[in-house]
Amino acid sequence: MTTELAVPEKELREQGSALIAEANAIVVSSHDQYESAGRFLTNVAALKKSITTAMKPIKDATHAAHKAATTLENDLLAGPAKADVIVRTRMSAYSQAERVAREKAQREQQEALRKQIEDQRIAQAQSLADAGHVEIAEQILDAPVVVAPVELPKPTAAGVSVRKVIKFRIIDPAGINRPYLVPDETAIRNQVKALGKDAEKLVGGIEVYGENELAVRAR
Repeated sequence: MTTELAVPEKELREQGSALIAEANAIVVSSHDQYESAGRFLTNVAALKKSITTAMKPIKDATHAAHKAATTLENDLLAGPAKADVIVRTRMSAYSQAERVAREKAQREQQEALRKQIEDQRIAQAQSLADAGHVEIAEQILDAPVVVAPVELPKPTAAGVSVRKVIKFRIIDPAGINRPYLVPDETAIRNQVKALGKDAEKLVGGIEVYGENELAVRAR
Protein backbone atom coordinates (compact mmCIF):
# COMPACT_ATOMS: atom_id res chain seq x y z
CA MET A 1 0.00 0.00 0.00
CA THR A 2 1.28 3.46 -0.81
CA THR A 3 0.59 6.73 1.03
CA GLU A 4 -1.12 8.06 -2.11
CA LEU A 5 -4.21 5.95 -1.40
CA ALA A 6 -7.07 7.60 0.51
CA VAL A 7 -6.57 5.34 3.51
CA PRO A 8 -5.21 6.18 6.98
CA GLU A 9 -2.36 3.77 6.29
CA LYS A 10 0.04 5.03 8.95
CA GLU A 11 -2.59 4.87 11.69
CA LEU A 12 -3.79 1.42 10.67
CA ARG A 13 -0.24 0.09 10.47
CA GLU A 14 0.52 1.42 13.94
CA GLN A 15 -2.63 -0.17 15.34
CA GLY A 16 -1.70 -3.49 13.74
CA SER A 17 1.81 -3.35 15.21
CA ALA A 18 0.38 -2.50 18.63
CA LEU A 19 -1.94 -5.49 18.45
CA ILE A 20 0.98 -7.79 17.62
CA ALA A 21 2.90 -6.54 20.63
CA GLU A 22 -0.16 -6.95 22.83
CA ALA A 23 -0.82 -10.45 21.45
CA ASN A 24 2.73 -11.55 22.28
CA ALA A 25 2.17 -10.48 25.90
CA ILE A 26 -1.13 -12.31 26.34
CA VAL A 27 -1.14 -15.44 28.49
CA VAL A 28 -4.18 -17.70 28.64
CA SER A 29 -4.05 -19.93 31.72
CA SER A 30 -7.24 -19.04 33.58
CA HIS A 31 -10.91 -18.28 32.95
CA ASP A 32 -10.34 -14.57 33.44
CA GLN A 33 -7.40 -14.53 31.04
CA TYR A 34 -9.47 -16.50 28.51
CA GLU A 35 -12.23 -13.88 28.77
CA SER A 36 -9.67 -11.08 28.43
CA ALA A 37 -8.14 -12.76 25.38
CA GLY A 38 -11.63 -12.95 23.87
CA ARG A 39 -12.06 -9.18 24.31
CA PHE A 40 -8.69 -8.72 22.62
CA LEU A 41 -9.85 -10.80 19.63
CA THR A 42 -12.93 -8.60 19.26
CA ASN A 43 -10.57 -5.61 19.05
CA VAL A 44 -8.58 -7.45 16.38
CA ALA A 45 -11.78 -8.18 14.46
CA ALA A 46 -12.80 -4.51 14.76
CA LEU A 47 -9.49 -3.36 13.27
CA LYS A 48 -9.77 -5.90 10.46
CA LYS A 49 -13.27 -4.61 9.74
CA SER A 50 -12.00 -1.02 9.72
CA ILE A 51 -9.26 -1.92 7.23
CA THR A 52 -11.68 -3.77 4.98
CA THR A 53 -14.14 -0.88 5.10
CA ALA A 54 -11.41 1.66 4.28
CA MET A 55 -10.13 -0.43 1.39
CA LYS A 56 -13.50 -1.27 -0.17
CA PRO A 57 -13.96 1.95 -2.23
CA ILE A 58 -10.44 1.64 -3.60
CA LYS A 59 -10.86 -2.05 -4.39
CA ASP A 60 -14.20 -1.39 -6.05
CA ALA A 61 -12.74 1.39 -8.17
CA THR A 62 -9.65 -0.59 -9.17
CA HIS A 63 -11.79 -3.66 -9.86
CA ALA A 64 -14.08 -1.65 -12.12
CA ALA A 65 -11.09 -0.11 -13.90
CA HIS A 66 -9.43 -3.52 -14.27
CA LYS A 67 -12.64 -5.05 -15.60
CA ALA A 68 -13.08 -2.24 -18.13
CA ALA A 69 -9.45 -2.50 -19.22
CA THR A 70 -9.70 -6.28 -19.52
CA THR A 71 -12.88 -6.02 -21.58
CA LEU A 72 -11.29 -3.46 -23.89
CA GLU A 73 -8.12 -5.54 -24.17
CA ASN A 74 -10.11 -8.65 -25.10
CA ASP A 75 -12.12 -6.67 -27.68
CA LEU A 76 -8.93 -5.29 -29.22
CA LEU A 77 -7.25 -8.70 -29.20
CA ALA A 78 -10.19 -10.40 -30.91
CA GLY A 79 -9.20 -9.12 -34.36
CA PRO A 80 -5.53 -10.15 -34.36
CA ALA A 81 -6.42 -13.39 -32.56
CA LYS A 82 -8.85 -14.36 -35.33
CA ALA A 83 -6.33 -13.38 -38.01
CA ASP A 84 -3.68 -15.44 -36.20
CA VAL A 85 -5.92 -18.55 -36.16
CA ILE A 86 -6.81 -18.18 -39.85
CA VAL A 87 -3.20 -17.97 -41.00
CA ARG A 88 -1.90 -20.57 -38.53
CA THR A 89 -4.52 -23.02 -39.77
CA ARG A 90 -3.58 -22.47 -43.41
CA MET A 91 0.15 -22.65 -42.70
CA SER A 92 -0.32 -25.87 -40.70
CA ALA A 93 -2.38 -27.40 -43.51
CA TYR A 94 0.27 -26.48 -46.08
CA SER A 95 3.07 -27.70 -43.82
CA GLN A 96 1.33 -31.06 -43.36
CA ALA A 97 0.63 -31.50 -47.07
CA GLU A 98 4.14 -30.35 -47.98
CA ARG A 99 5.66 -32.79 -45.47
CA VAL A 100 3.78 -35.72 -47.01
CA ALA A 101 4.84 -34.68 -50.54
CA ARG A 102 8.43 -34.00 -49.45
CA GLU A 103 8.80 -37.37 -47.72
CA LYS A 104 7.40 -39.10 -50.82
CA ALA A 105 9.84 -37.22 -53.07
CA GLN A 106 12.72 -38.11 -50.73
CA ARG A 107 11.80 -41.80 -50.84
CA GLU A 108 11.55 -41.69 -54.64
CA GLN A 109 14.93 -39.97 -54.98
CA GLN A 110 16.49 -42.43 -52.55
CA GLU A 111 15.13 -45.36 -54.55
CA ALA A 112 16.43 -43.77 -57.77
CA LEU A 113 19.89 -43.40 -56.21
CA ARG A 114 19.76 -46.99 -54.98
CA LYS A 115 18.87 -48.23 -58.47
CA GLN A 116 21.65 -46.11 -60.01
CA ILE A 117 24.21 -47.57 -57.58
CA GLU A 118 22.92 -51.11 -58.20
CA ASP A 119 23.09 -50.64 -62.00
CA GLN A 120 26.64 -49.34 -61.70
CA ARG A 121 27.61 -52.35 -59.58
CA ILE A 122 26.06 -54.78 -62.03
CA ALA A 123 27.94 -53.16 -64.91
CA GLN A 124 31.20 -53.19 -62.91
CA ALA A 125 30.68 -56.81 -61.84
CA GLN A 126 29.91 -57.86 -65.42
CA SER A 127 33.12 -56.24 -66.65
CA LEU A 128 35.15 -58.02 -63.95
CA ALA A 129 33.46 -61.35 -64.67
CA ASP A 130 34.14 -60.96 -68.40
CA ALA A 131 37.78 -60.33 -67.50
CA GLY A 132 37.87 -63.54 -65.46
CA HIS A 133 37.55 -61.99 -61.99
CA VAL A 134 34.38 -63.84 -61.08
CA GLU A 135 35.04 -63.97 -57.32
CA ILE A 136 35.59 -60.20 -57.07
CA ALA A 137 32.47 -59.63 -59.20
CA GLU A 138 30.42 -61.75 -56.78
CA GLN A 139 31.79 -59.82 -53.77
CA ILE A 140 30.74 -56.55 -55.38
CA LEU A 141 27.23 -57.85 -56.01
CA ASP A 142 26.90 -59.27 -52.47
CA ALA A 143 27.99 -56.05 -50.71
CA PRO A 144 25.11 -54.08 -49.10
CA VAL A 145 23.95 -50.99 -50.94
CA VAL A 146 24.20 -47.90 -48.73
CA VAL A 147 22.28 -44.83 -49.88
CA ALA A 148 22.76 -41.53 -48.06
CA PRO A 149 19.49 -39.97 -46.79
CA VAL A 150 17.97 -37.45 -49.17
CA GLU A 151 16.99 -34.16 -47.53
CA LEU A 152 14.78 -31.70 -49.37
CA PRO A 153 14.27 -28.09 -48.17
CA LYS A 154 11.40 -27.37 -45.80
CA PRO A 155 9.18 -24.26 -45.99
CA THR A 156 10.44 -21.43 -43.78
CA ALA A 157 9.20 -17.98 -42.77
CA ALA A 158 11.09 -15.26 -40.92
CA GLY A 159 10.06 -15.11 -37.26
CA VAL A 160 8.14 -18.38 -37.48
CA SER A 161 9.38 -21.76 -36.31
CA VAL A 162 7.73 -25.16 -36.18
CA ARG A 163 7.96 -27.36 -33.12
CA LYS A 164 6.25 -30.62 -32.32
CA VAL A 165 3.95 -30.35 -29.30
CA ILE A 166 2.92 -33.59 -27.61
CA LYS A 167 -0.72 -33.47 -26.48
CA PHE A 168 -3.32 -35.93 -25.25
CA ARG A 169 -7.06 -36.47 -25.17
CA ILE A 170 -9.04 -38.59 -22.71
CA ILE A 171 -10.89 -41.36 -24.53
CA ASP A 172 -11.88 -43.53 -21.54
CA PRO A 173 -12.15 -41.72 -18.16
CA ALA A 174 -12.83 -45.04 -16.40
CA GLY A 175 -9.55 -46.45 -17.74
CA ILE A 176 -7.31 -43.78 -16.17
CA ASN A 177 -4.98 -45.27 -13.55
CA ARG A 178 -5.72 -44.27 -9.97
CA PRO A 179 -2.54 -42.19 -9.33
CA TYR A 180 -3.69 -39.75 -12.04
CA LEU A 181 -7.16 -39.22 -10.57
CA VAL A 182 -7.70 -36.06 -8.47
CA PRO A 183 -10.43 -36.21 -5.81
CA ASP A 184 -13.22 -33.65 -6.26
CA GLU A 185 -12.82 -31.98 -2.86
CA THR A 186 -15.70 -29.57 -3.48
CA ALA A 187 -18.13 -32.43 -4.07
CA ILE A 188 -16.75 -34.32 -1.05
CA ARG A 189 -17.06 -31.23 1.16
CA ASN A 190 -20.68 -30.76 0.08
CA GLN A 191 -21.49 -34.37 0.99
CA VAL A 192 -19.77 -34.00 4.38
CA LYS A 193 -21.76 -30.85 5.11
CA ALA A 194 -24.99 -32.57 4.13
CA LEU A 195 -24.44 -36.01 5.67
CA GLY A 196 -21.82 -35.55 8.36
CA LYS A 197 -20.30 -38.85 9.48
CA ASP A 198 -22.48 -40.79 7.01
CA ALA A 199 -20.49 -39.23 4.16
CA GLU A 200 -17.66 -41.67 4.93
CA LYS A 201 -19.69 -44.58 3.54
CA LEU A 202 -20.95 -42.67 0.53
CA VAL A 203 -17.60 -41.18 -0.52
CA GLY A 204 -15.20 -43.86 0.74
CA GLY A 205 -11.58 -43.26 1.65
CA ILE A 206 -12.28 -40.27 3.94
CA GLU A 207 -12.59 -39.66 7.66
CA VAL A 208 -15.09 -37.10 8.91
CA TYR A 209 -13.97 -35.33 12.09
CA GLY A 210 -14.66 -32.11 13.95
CA GLU A 211 -12.43 -29.24 15.03
CA ASN A 212 -13.28 -26.35 17.33
CA GLU A 213 -12.81 -22.91 15.78
CA LEU A 214 -13.21 -19.54 17.46
CA ALA A 215 -15.87 -17.32 15.89
CA VAL A 216 -15.16 -13.66 16.69
CA ARG A 217 -17.58 -10.79 16.04
CA ALA A 218 -16.34 -7.23 15.62
CA ARG A 219 -17.94 -4.79 18.03
